[in-house]
Amino acid sequence: MTKFIDLVKDVNNNPFPAAEPRDEKNHTIAFTGTTAKNSTAFDAASRMVLVTPKQDCFIRFGGTSVEAANTDMFLVANEPRYLKIPKGATHIAAIQLSSGGNLYVTEF
Repeated sequence: MTKFIDLVKDVNNNPFPAAEPRDEKNHTIAFTGTTAKNSTAFDAASRMVLVTPKQDCFIRFGGTSVEAANTDMFLVANEPRYLKIPKGATHIAAIQLSSGGNLYVTEF
């Protein structure tokens, strides 16, 4: 289960819950014009991920045979995004928009 901690404060100095990353649950996915996915499945206790692409790309959650296409969710380069892991998903796949790069994934 994802743990939440009150370490972050808003502009009014009020604490709000922030997710605590899971130790050793990081993935680097090198994507090109061919779909690529994380080689190790998500931990069963993980509920969300922080994804940060270094180049524009498309992503898709799924099982061991998941493949991303240019009709899937679009991510803009260098803009981190928290996403809920859909029920039953064990992997995330990525494919480039126009240039290959890395997708960094941290489980929570």
